[in-house]
Amino acid sequence: PIGPDGQPLPTDSLGRYQFPEPSTGAAAKPPTASGQTVEVIGADGQPLPTDSSGNVLHPETGEPIATNPEGLYLDTDGSILPTDATGKFVVTSGTDAPTVPGFSRQCNLNAGKLDVVFIVNADLLKSYGSVIRHVIAEFVDQHLDLSPDVSRVSLLEFGKSVEVPITLGGYNEKQEFAEVLKSVPEYQELGTPDASSGIAAAQQQIKTFHRDGSTPVFIIFSTGDDVTDVGKDSVQDVYTLIIGPNAFDSEIHSVSLNTLFLDEFDHLDAPKLASKLVEDCKQGNLQFASVTDSHETDIVSDDDDVSTPISENCNDELDAAHIILLIETSDNTAADKSTMLNHVSAFIETVGTKSRAKFGVVNYGATAEAAADIGNYDSTAELIDTIKDIHFISGDPRIKEAIRFVQQLFQEHSDGVNRLQALVIVRKSDSSDAVAELQSLKDSGITVINLGTSKWKKLNSDFNHWRKKLCVNVEDAPEAVTLAGSGIDENDKPTTPAAVVYPIVDSSGTAGKPTTATGQTVEIVNADGQPLPTSDSGDVVHPDTGEVIPTNVEGQYVGPDGSPLPTDDEGNAIVVSGTERPPQTLPTDESGKIVYPIIGSDGQLLPTDATGAHVDADGEPIQTDDFGKPLGPDGQPLPTDSLGRYQFPEPSTGAAVKPTTASGQPVEVIGPDGKPLPTDASGNYVDAKTLEPIPTNADGQYVGPDGSPLPTNVDGGAIAYPTDDSGKPIYPIIGSDGQPLPTDASGAYVDASGSPITKDDEGKPIGPDGQPLPTDSLGRYQFPKPSPGAAAKPTTTSGQPVE
Repeated sequence: PIGPDGQPLPTDSLGRYQFPEPSTGAAAKPPTASGQTVEVIGADGQPLPTDSSGNVLHPETGEPIATNPEGLYLDTDGSILPTDATGKFVVTSGTDAPTVPGFSRQCNLNAGKLDVVFIVNADLLKSYGSVIRHVIAEFVDQHLDLSPDVSRVSLLEFGKSVEVPITLGGYNEKQEFAEVLKSVPEYQELGTPDASSGIAAAQQQIKTFHRDGSTPVFIIFSTGDDVTDVGKDSVQDVYTLIIGPNAFDSEIHSVSLNTLFLDEFDHLDAPKLASKLVEDCKQGNLQFASVTDSHETDIVSDDDDVSTPISENCNDELDAAHIILLIETSDNTAADKSTMLNHVSAFIETVGTKSRAKFGVVNYGATAEAAADIGNYDSTAELIDTIKDIHFISGDPRIKEAIRFVQQLFQEHSDGVNRLQALVIVRKSDSSDAVAELQSLKDSGITVINLGTSKWKKLNSDFNHWRKKLCVNVEDAPEAVTLAGSGIDENDKPTTPAAVVYPIVDSSGTAGKPTTATGQTVEIVNADGQPLPTSDSGDVVHPDTGEVIPTNVEGQYVGPDGSPLPTDDEGNAIVVSGTERPPQTLPTDESGKIVYPIIGSDGQLLPTDATGAHVDADGEPIQTDDFGKPLGPDGQPLPTDSLGRYQFPEPSTGAAVKPTTASGQPVEVIGPDGKPLPTDASGNYVDAKTLEPIPTNADGQYVGPDGSPLPTNVDGGAIAYPTDDSGKPIYPIIGSDGQPLPTDASGAYVDASGSPITKDDEGKPIGPDGQPLPTDSLGRYQFPKPSPGAAAKPTTTSGQPVE
């Protein structure tokens, strides 16, 4: 484009051409509430300069500060600029340190070192499960960096007790977090919701997986009536945002002033949640460290807001440049292979098509090798193909040896020409032990750009960005800085700790058993209120595993997820045998990859080899993708069942033996409608709703979800249980008169008053006394009252039953 003077238009730092007139006439300046034009000031409180048209200029770029459709001034990242107490917009970058009271300049969630715990009312999941899951998934994907040294997240569901589907940082990557989030059931019976139990479990997550320099953030999805028993002091040390209905504003405000009120949860979205956190940060309510504050820094700074003088002959220098990419291909990056290589390919595509620079590629793990020697390829496309097919060396990363290999490669291609040489490191593991080697490269005139996982996305930057980073005017280049970053190693991920029994003290601090608020000793009881057994040393043990019940640092008995056990009305801790769900940790093979559970078409788990990996009926390992997820014989990802197990389309151990009757005839599986269930391609009976195979036990009998044999009819056919909307079996129940109880619209059995029969966590019916119902010889559960509408028994004229 040409300007009004006939000369080519200049461009800004983003490559956009700049026309010397407003886009649509005189731009309206943002007004204040009183109608006055608002001022834009720097962090030093002084008004910013304007151009000849009155547009406010950014102190760093010299370009007009943009506004949104509402006329509000925007920062360089597109977010609305903060304002001071008088309504003036504040720009901090490019000016002196902030002196405006109450303003925080580090409010970039993507760069924040945060430990975010989502605390969700279990009843809300029943009504708004899809909305809440979507909001959490989009918020995490779009607004947080889940690199190990940046942000971590956890998900808790609370009722009276607590479930922990995702422990803090208990995932390998965003994709795995999203998959686990999808598998969270719509509803679980956890008792009457009490947010104090969720907060206590969240605090336990922070204690168990503590890391220095990280800011805990609690985000509570509340119905409003679940916070009535929560004391304000319980969250005074943690930034706590409560999302709830407008109707409960006073109750919610009594716990936290950081609130997001809604008319309906359907109105919630991820941008609204992110905006609230940024707003609270800018107002000083939420303060957190940025990874750029403590993260190990590049030899050449790679912050976009640092303006580095560019050499006058940049294009010529890039055309003659030798650039080596050093890519970590160790065990630590195996799960991130696709993401990492896509970023690297984007860099090659951008710089390789805009210049004639020659690239080399070195990959390292336990050793280092040259995937591509400098300039040894015919085209950029060929080099990108080489990168996508790069050999993953595996093992522990040895970056010092890799850098020495790079230095040798530069020396081999030294031809006496004073050319630009640059090393771009793409890594996940810590590089602080290679400070001396990196400094040696810089001292020899080589530009080093060192990118950890949180900076991989910068490889997607445009060509102008790389001109600034690569064509450094050496005389004005920034001084080298050390890489001695402190804190947690990027590769460290929290793992579920072994059961640790901390010293138990009573309320006075004396060693002994925990006590209640009234000073009584806390007992651990089962669901029937009976004390649990103890070991020889007097420690209480779990009734199923025989292992000691662990306690936390405060001497409270805790479950497998680290949260305190629920208590009864007397303050006793309750362990419900067989119902606690352990933390979701999966076994790994000898290379450290996760071994996901795989079942065959017969519903049985596939066998494993000596390394722990699943094998098919012929003993051949099941193929997996780059993330360790299993693939089918066709090379496609395997589907999963309702329990998250992967389904292999062949039997677990060769041809499955079908159950037979005493006369040797195949046993039919009859559905609730009295007709045989459908079968899959292998002839296995499958559930009519889920299409999952009906499993068998070691005795060749068809079994139900609880592992017990299915009841049979007079012909020897197995009778499959129908299931409710949640997938739980609906067990047959008869009254004391031997007649089936009636059912409601959902298929659940009801008593004479129309009330659903109470069930335990496995869906088995419970009697009016709270005890499990007995069964008859056909496997039907027996309710102690007659079925409503049962036929009247004949009586004599005196009212006695006719014998």
